Amino acid sequence: MHTGTPILLSEFIYLLRTLGQLNLYATEGLFPKADKEETLRFLEQEFKAAYPNQIYPDIHFESEVAWWAVNLVTLASGFLVQRELESTQAIASLPDYTNTPTESGILSADLVLCYFPDLLSEFQRLNPEDELIPALKKKLLPFWFSMAGEMPIEETIPFPKKADLLMRLFAERVYQTKNLSLANNEPLFSFLTKELGAYSQELWPEFHYTYNHAKRTP
Repeated sequence: MHTGTPILLSEFIYLLRTLGQLNLYATEGLFPKADKEETLRFLEQEFKAAYPNQIYPDIHFESEVAWWAVNLVTLASGFLVQRELESTQAIASLPDYTNTPTESGILSADLVLCYFPDLLSEFQRLNPEDELIPALKKKLLPFWFSMAGEMPIEETIPFPKKADLLMRLFAERVYQTKNLSLANNEPLFSFLTKELGAYSQELWPEFHYTYNHAKRTP
C-alpha cells in the first residue's frame, strides 16, 4: 500500500475477514474511503457463508447494525494509528447504535466486532489510562457476543431472553478461547456445565476444577 493511496473500506474489511486479524492502515491520516454498498455486499456474503439458511433459518443479515460496526471499527483503528483528536473529541465522534440488537443483529455486527478485543488490547498496551478504552467497552456491551476472547467483560452480560442460538454459539466461542471469567456468568455457566457434562474434566480441566469442583466441595 503506497503512502497517500487511500484504501477502500471494502478492501479494509476484506483484509480483516480473510487474514483473520486487524491490519491497520494509515495513509497520511486518511480513513478508508467509504464504499458502503460494496462493503455491505461482501459482509452479507460472509454472513450467509457463516450461517447458511439451511442450518440457521431464523436469522438473517442486518445491514444497519453491520454498517454501524464497520464505522466503529474503522474510527477506532484510525484513532489507534494516528490520534489527532483529544480523547473527549474522539469519544464524541464514535457512532451510536440506539436500537436493541436482535440475535441477527448481534451476529451481523460480529462479522467485524469479533476482532475488537485485539484492538482494545492494543489500546491497553499503548496507554492503559486512555479514556477511549472505557468508552469503547460501553459501546460494545450490548454486543457482548463479540467479546468472548481474552479481553474480560467487567459488567454483567445482558443475555437476551429467547436467544438459544446465540447462547450456544457464545458457549462454543468461550470454550474455544477458554475464558474462565466469562464462563462463570449465568446462564452461560449452567449451559456449559450441561453441555460438557461428565466430560468437563477432560474437555476443560480448568473450568471443572475452578467452578464445578469448587461448588461441590463443602
